[in-house]
Amino acid sequence: MKHQAFAATLLIFFTTLFSTDVLAGSCGGTSRDRKISVSKSDAKCKWPFAVDQVELWCAVGDKSIAALVVIAKGRPYALNGTAVTMNRRDKLGWNDFDDIWLPDAPGPRVDIGPWIAATNEACPD
Repeated sequence: MKHQAFAATLLIFFTTLFSTDVLAGSCGGTSRDRKISVSKSDAKCKWPFAVDQVELWCAVGDKSIAALVVIAKGRPYALNGTAVTMNRRDKLGWNDFDDIWLPDAPGPRVDIGPWIAATNEACPD
């Protein structure tokens, strides 16, 4: 399992080394290094986060299956089931997304579906 974490770190390093800035897609922001930086004021989708600025990170994988993470105030939060499973298995220390997930009326929480799709856009094909 340590080898998997090391391999993931290497993948992120080399992706960062050869990346360029591009405009992000569906929910706004700027994309770089498998991450999309977006602020509440620039968001094109309903804002589900309890902070005003986040980075959406395709931590490991590709568009078919990826661990998606939200970074808020320097702290990582597992956004999808793959990230939750990987975090538990590899003990990565990612936080529970519920800690920054805003409530919504009439539903229990703001829909994060568009944000999962937006984060997946940062993943390679």
